[in-house]
Amino acid sequence: VGNYPAPTLKAMGYKESPTEAASKAFPGGETAGLARMAARLKDAAYIRSFEKPKTRSTAFDPPSTTALSPYLKFGCVSARR
Repeated sequence: VGNYPAPTLKAMGYKESPTEAASKAFPGGETAGLARMAARLKDAAYIRSFEKPKTRSTAFDPPSTTALSPYLKFGCVSARR
Protein backbone atom coordinates (compact mmCIF):
# COMPACT_ATOMS: atom_id res chain seq x y z
CA VAL A 1 0.00 0.00 0.00
CA GLY A 2 2.81 2.44 0.82
CA ASN A 3 3.20 5.49 3.00
CA TYR A 4 1.39 8.54 1.61
CA PRO A 5 1.46 11.44 4.10
CA ALA A 6 -1.12 14.19 3.91
CA PRO A 7 0.09 17.28 2.04
CA THR A 8 1.13 20.27 4.11
CA LEU A 9 -0.96 23.44 4.07
CA LYS A 10 1.91 25.21 2.31
CA ALA A 11 1.93 22.55 -0.41
CA MET A 12 -1.80 23.17 -0.93
CA GLY A 13 -1.24 26.91 -1.41
CA TYR A 14 -2.13 28.23 2.05
CA LYS A 15 0.09 30.91 3.57
CA GLU A 16 -0.73 30.13 7.21
CA SER A 17 -2.80 27.59 9.04
CA PRO A 18 -6.39 28.46 9.94
CA THR A 19 -5.43 28.11 13.61
CA GLU A 20 -2.68 30.74 13.25
CA ALA A 21 -5.04 33.12 11.46
CA ALA A 22 -7.76 32.63 14.08
CA SER A 23 -5.36 33.20 16.96
CA LYS A 24 -4.42 36.56 15.46
CA ALA A 25 -8.05 37.55 14.90
CA PHE A 26 -9.24 36.37 18.31
CA PRO A 27 -6.50 36.66 20.93
CA GLY A 28 -7.48 34.89 24.12
CA GLY A 29 -8.02 36.15 27.61
CA GLU A 30 -10.15 38.46 29.68
CA THR A 31 -8.36 41.65 28.60
CA ALA A 32 -8.93 40.92 24.90
CA GLY A 33 -12.55 39.91 25.51
CA LEU A 34 -13.34 43.02 27.54
CA ALA A 35 -11.66 45.22 24.93
CA ARG A 36 -13.73 43.65 22.14
CA MET A 37 -16.93 44.08 24.16
CA ALA A 38 -16.11 47.72 25.02
CA ALA A 39 -15.41 48.50 21.36
CA ARG A 40 -18.77 47.05 20.28
CA LEU A 41 -20.68 48.82 23.05
CA LYS A 42 -19.22 52.18 21.98
CA ASP A 43 -20.72 51.75 18.50
CA ALA A 44 -24.34 52.82 19.11
CA ALA A 45 -25.23 52.58 15.40
CA TYR A 46 -24.06 48.96 15.29
CA ILE A 47 -26.10 48.09 18.39
CA ARG A 48 -29.24 49.77 17.03
CA SER A 49 -29.01 48.04 13.65
CA PHE A 50 -27.82 44.56 14.78
CA GLU A 51 -30.02 41.79 13.40
CA LYS A 52 -28.96 38.19 13.92
CA PRO A 53 -30.42 36.87 10.63
CA LYS A 54 -28.28 39.40 8.72
CA THR A 55 -25.00 38.19 10.23
CA ARG A 56 -22.66 35.41 9.10
CA SER A 57 -20.52 33.51 11.59
CA THR A 58 -17.94 32.93 8.85
CA ALA A 59 -17.37 36.64 8.16
CA PHE A 60 -14.14 37.47 9.98
CA ASP A 61 -12.72 40.58 8.34
CA PRO A 62 -14.55 42.50 9.66
CA PRO A 63 -16.74 40.19 11.72
CA SER A 64 -20.46 40.60 11.10
CA THR A 65 -21.28 39.51 14.65
CA THR A 66 -20.03 40.79 17.99
CA ALA A 67 -17.47 37.94 18.02
CA LEU A 68 -17.93 37.64 21.77
CA SER A 69 -19.02 33.98 21.72
CA PRO A 70 -15.54 32.48 22.25
CA TYR A 71 -14.92 34.85 25.16
CA LEU A 72 -18.27 33.99 26.74
CA LYS A 73 -17.84 30.24 26.17
CA PHE A 74 -14.44 30.07 27.81
CA GLY A 75 -15.34 32.41 30.69
CA CYS A 76 -13.13 35.31 29.65
CA VAL A 77 -16.15 37.63 29.63
CA SER A 78 -19.16 37.10 31.86
CA ALA A 79 -22.74 38.23 31.32
CA ARG A 80 -22.95 38.66 35.10
CA ARG A 81 -20.09 41.10 35.42
